[in-house]
Amino acid sequence: SRLVSLAMLRARALLAVADVRSSQTTTSLLADLKQKTSPLGQWNRQRDSVRDLFDIFRLAKTPADYKNCLHAVNNYYNFGVDFNHWDFTSRLLALQMKTGSTSEAISLLESYRGWLGFPPEPQLVICLLNQCLSDGDLKSGRRVLASMRQAWQIPPAKLGAAYGLYLTAAMHESQESVLSSLDDVLAIYQDSLEVGVDLPSAVHLSLLQALLEHFEEASKAENQDLAEQRLKTASRVASRLLEEAPKHGMPLGYRAGCLLCWAHWRDGKAAAGYWGSVLGQTPEEMAETCKEYARCSWGSIGQWKAPDRFVEALQNASDGTAPRLLSVFGAVA
Repeated sequence: SRLVSLAMLRARALLAVADVRSSQTTTSLLADLKQKTSPLGQWNRQRDSVRDLFDIFRLAKTPADYKNCLHAVNNYYNFGVDFNHWDFTSRLLALQMKTGSTSEAISLLESYRGWLGFPPEPQLVICLLNQCLSDGDLKSGRRVLASMRQAWQIPPAKLGAAYGLYLTAAMHESQESVLSSLDDVLAIYQDSLEVGVDLPSAVHLSLLQALLEHFEEASKAENQDLAEQRLKTASRVASRLLEEAPKHGMPLGYRAGCLLCWAHWRDGKAAAGYWGSVLGQTPEEMAETCKEYARCSWGSIGQWKAPDRFVEALQNASDGTAPRLLSVFGAVA
């Protein structure tokens, strides 16, 4: 939307480094600011304010520049300058991000309420979260997400985007070890439900596929308790997918149909239980719907195929439904 685009442009502007062609540096500006607050300085509360710090923030590029900026902030703080400016927290956070002080940026998110009057801009915090996740630092990303969750000023749409980013990164990092990390992902997923935010459909689909693959592994290992638990969780994820997907205004498409059909087929209570009442189709009917998706010009048949574990399970199954499903999904595996 237009508002989101404007917010992103502003976040990029805050993170940009000023193109200064003069001889000014953070060191020279720091000296000027210290002169104002010296015993012999000419301090004017109506003329000089916290906005003076924004000039030195714009010049900062390196960790050494960041230290000069902190020195300036501390000098103003000791002199009794009011930091209750609506944009100060955002600019300080942007300063920390562009000078590589990620750990201090996270600490600011966790502690700004104690000495600053305004929260940072949500789009800027999402940029910080994305930076942590891009570096593979899920622990720091979780701290950022926790800070966003506690800030009531952040709108649900932005919070949902943050949850989506984190869950996507967590599932990507755990592809090689799904068995040991899926519970951690599910805990964050459940927390997003308790907070009341909508997640992108891609997040639901990735988690649904991971749960179904985990179900197949647990079934093969004859761990029936774990297999039943994963299948029940998959049903809840699918239910939430079907509830939230229409809000995004996009058709579910072939991938969603394939995964829902997989879960539908594996659920022994499909005929009279959850799947039969919600989806209104048998697994065979869903398979035919997926075949229609595959014929559509916008279908993702060349970009996404039926999961190997689903096709393998169909090949090893002895029920009468499996061959009909395999004729659809096995052809594009």
